[in-house]
Order: sequence, then C-alpha cells, then structure tokens
Amino acid sequence: MKNYFGKNVLVGLIVVCLAIIASAYLMYSHRIAPPISNQNPPVSGQNDSTKTAIYRNEKYGYALEYPSSLYVDDHAPDKVYFIDEYSYGIIAVEVASTTYTNVDDELQAENELPKNNPTGYHRVSEKTIRIGGYDATVTYPANRIESFPYEKSTFLIKDGLLFRIATRGTDHERVWNSFKFE
Repeated sequence: MKNYFGKNVLVGLIVVCLAIIASAYLMYSHRIAPPISNQNPPVSGQNDSTKTAIYRNEKYGYALEYPSSLYVDDHAPDKVYFIDEYSYGIIAVEVASTTYTNVDDELQAENELPKNNPTGYHRVSEKTIRIGGYDATVTYPANRIESFPYEKSTFLIKDGLLFRIATRGTDHERVWNSFKFE
C-alpha cells in the first residue's frame, strides 16, 4: 500500500512540474513578437493601403498613418498606442523632454542605465533615416535579438523633445514615411 501511494505522489509531482513548465513556456512565447509569415496573417488592413487612417496629435504637432483596424489608445499623457484585436502593440509614439541635442547622446545615456531598469534596456543603433524632416536613429533591443527585425524603436529630437516611434511586426518603413510634423 505504501509503495502504491508513493508512486501516485511521484506521478502527481511529475504532472504538476510539466504543467508549470508548459505554462511558463506559453507565457514566455507570447511576450516575444511573432514573425510575420504566411502562417501568421497580418492585421487586417496592414498590407492594404486603402484601409488606413490618420492619427493627429495637436499637442506635439505630428500626424501618422496607421492601419484602420488598429485600436488607438491615447489616454496616457505623452503616449499613443496602436493596438490590434489581441491587445498586441503594433505601433507606439512616446514623447519626452530631453536636454540632449542629438539622438546618439540620448541613447548613450539611456544605455548606461542599469540593465535591470525596465526603462533603460540596452538598444543597438541600426541606421540613421529622415523622419518628418529630422534625422532619426533606428534601434533594436540588444537583449532581445530574436525579435530583430520585427521590433524597432526609432528616436528623433525636435525642439527639446525626444520622439520614440516603436514599431513591432509591421511595415516599419511605411510608418516612418507617414510620420509628419504639421
């Protein structure tokens, strides 16, 4: 009888351990941006240029085009998020004041923050582009190399304000080309 009880406990512990491992795997796999492929259809309207909308921010004087199927969440001060039906952020624009006059100095200061600081995780510069008539630096997160090239943050400075345009799993170039200062 004792041996039978011991086997049941052992089997129960193995089942619980497997359930915990499976749960951890599912939670982790949903945190990483999935690659766009034929198996994962794009957000409706994402590749259809006729199904877009224009978002305008009067406070900071910018506008950008986004897929009209995305939900716009602009309730946070100085931030706007464009979210799909799965509550997955596709595009984000954040604005903050800065004392720096160029993006490289800003990114260097950000990268010097402790790695465990969630607001300062290390970014790698990929290239410089022009957005809205300003030089902008395209970056990707160094500690999440598996998300490159699906996750980009693009930084530009205008009139003492740092603009961060984050794009994930979408046509980065299309977002960058549509961003304008009015």
